[in-house]
Amino acid sequence: MNATPELQASPLGPVPSNWRVVRVDEAGQVLGGRQRSPGAAGEPTKYLRVANVFDGHIDISDILEMPFTAAERERFALRDGDILLNEGQSLELVGRSAIFRGEVPGCVYQNTLIRFRANKGVLPEFVQAVFHRYVQSGVFAGIALQTTSIAHLGVSRLASLSLPLPDEDEQRAIAEALTDVDAQLAALDQLIAKKRDLKQAAMQLLLNGKTRLAGHRGKWEPQSLGECLLARPDYGINAAAVEYSDRHPSYIRITDISDDGRFCPVPRVSVAAANADRYYLNDGDVVFARTGASVGKSYLYNPRDGLLVFAGFLIRVRPNPRVLRSEFLAAYAHTGSYWRWVRVMSMRSGQPGINGVEYAQLPLSLPPLAEQQDIAAVLSDMDAEVAALESRCDKTRQLKQGMMQALLTGRIRLT
Repeated sequence: MNATPELQASPLGPVPSNWRVVRVDEAGQVLGGRQRSPGAAGEPTKYLRVANVFDGHIDISDILEMPFTAAERERFALRDGDILLNEGQSLELVGRSAIFRGEVPGCVYQNTLIRFRANKGVLPEFVQAVFHRYVQSGVFAGIALQTTSIAHLGVSRLASLSLPLPDEDEQRAIAEALTDVDAQLAALDQLIAKKRDLKQAAMQLLLNGKTRLAGHRGKWEPQSLGECLLARPDYGINAAAVEYSDRHPSYIRITDISDDGRFCPVPRVSVAAANADRYYLNDGDVVFARTGASVGKSYLYNPRDGLLVFAGFLIRVRPNPRVLRSEFLAAYAHTGSYWRWVRVMSMRSGQPGINGVEYAQLPLSLPPLAEQQDIAAVLSDMDAEVAALESRCDKTRQLKQGMMQALLTGRIRLT
């Protein structure tokens, strides 16, 4: 690796003086797609649109067709190696891109996608990495035209944007290094998905008594949730969220709970109401979403999440530890049996919802406490394994971001 003292400006910052900094349309063709016209004629042809292009990959599960003439099919046909960029998107996502690798024969549709077709000596993999960095660093957002809630990248604005371009060998070396990291991330994502599937299968077996852990033979007893609580289910505080401050407790709302039951606020907010202390969550408390599309979603309070006040669209239950382990209940709230009950119970007129009285009717089949504890421990170990993999994945993504900034500006040279 050799340092390059002489630098020149680029949208990503200073780059080596022996790199070219060119307009995007000097590195390749910038092409629009087909403009739909009333009464269009021609042969039905598959086409890609903004809904098919994600960050780094193309999804062909939802392909549409419309008429293209023979001339239009030739003009707007996709070629292997074309980079497809989202033309119209939210400001933070405008310009996200993927390389077309012949996933499906077809064309591209204008007003949703822009194509970049690299010239000889320009590697699509390198350019796509630069485009990815332009999304992350706000370069695309800076040139996009904002209309209402949609930002438009624009063919001419993209074409005139500057692009740092090392020689082909260095392009290839950079692209291969980043591709290797992408392969590691893909392998981790697959492993995480597999571990999650295994946990889901274990939950279905263990929480319904279909499989018993070694040493447990006690009878499972039918109970309602209300029979297993220290008090009736209660509702959260109706108060406005305020900007997060360590002088006030954090606020937990339906939107702050992930699908897998974690506290994941984006952003974290606080509540400053005078009576907020009446709504603090304590060890063993479980909250359930009571209304809207997220009805049934749940969260078991984790003291590591800090002091939390639960909001009015959540219902808190406090299991009696002599009858029901909170960890067992929280795990059960992710089973198919539970969600079938939620669908049936929430099928009311108007907006879906389940109130506190109805949550108290949740039917449970409970093993002895010792077995509940052992089942929860097994599932907790599986959660810990997934969390460790997710942490590795996050660190690898952070490593990739650092690599991209260093490699795409020539701060680190591979040739």
